[in-house]
Amino acid sequence: MQEPHEATPASFVRRLVAFLLDGIVLLVAGFALLALTTVVIGPTVVLDTDAAASPVSEVRGWRVVLNAVLLAALSGLYFVISWARAGWTPGQRLFRIAVRGSSPLAGISPRQAVLRWALLGAPLGLASALTVNLPLLFLAVVVASFAWFAVLVMTTLLSRTGRGLHDRLAGTTVIRRA
Repeated sequence: MQEPHEATPASFVRRLVAFLLDGIVLLVAGFALLALTTVVIGPTVVLDTDAAASPVSEVRGWRVVLNAVLLAALSGLYFVISWARAGWTPGQRLFRIAVRGSSPLAGISPRQAVLRWALLGAPLGLASALTVNLPLLFLAVVVASFAWFAVLVMTTLLSRTGRGLHDRLAGTTVIRRA
């Protein structure tokens, strides 16, 4: 029988589906943010259709970096504020799971929320955008990202308590809410 202060870990499938739903929310918000950025400072990719032989495109590198930074900030704000204030993201709330600290009743601190977000690989997305014009470095970042996600999935699946490496390092756990 479970002790009153213990909680049931959230299943990996619930966590994954909630994360994917949060990803869809961020995708829509990210498109809106990038559309606004394009209106304010202009497009990141410019297509010159007046070129003699064939259309020529120009990628404005500083705008790629700005877009990557803005999307990373949007992701960070979404997850960190959700976890630190409510204990769950909208996707997690829908699937009745919550991120907790040292006890099932304790929320997590903003520091824990930032650390958990960073450990979930958010900076790897920023690194991939920053290295997109450096093919070998970009490939290394992409491979490192997949390897890191594999570690997170395996450590979560193999943990009796469902705490992946990111949760252990951040001092958090994901539980089912009643």
